[in-house]
Amino acid sequence: MAGVTSKLDYLQGLGVTAVWLSPVFRQRGHLDTYHGYGVQDFLEVDPRFGSRDDLVELVRQAHQRGLRVLLDVIFNHSGANWLYPPGTPGGERQPVTQRTGIRLANGLRRGSADRRDRWQ
Repeated sequence: MAGVTSKLDYLQGLGVTAVWLSPVFRQRGHLDTYHGYGVQDFLEVDPRFGSRDDLVELVRQAHQRGLRVLLDVIFNHSGANWLYPPGTPGGERQPVTQRTGIRLANGLRRGSADRRDRWQ
């Protein structure tokens, strides 16, 4: 985030009006994803990019220059891989901890190598 923030004047001078960031949300560490499609927590910035405060500062400074910031958010690549704290909008859900053997509509079995559906 700090690197992008430091270049806002340069970008503005080029006539840029918006900055579109690739996914910056906290990634699932055990998957070693680099592309941003393994989001673990949509409420936190991945430490490789900085902190939530760094993101807020980037947006604040961009807005001061009349620039907009777009965040690439990949909701269709998310799954049951985190729990939000109690009281968080959207509710609380518990991930599946046992393999149930329930067959999914796509023919796969819950708990199989394809873990697209891990909620009870």
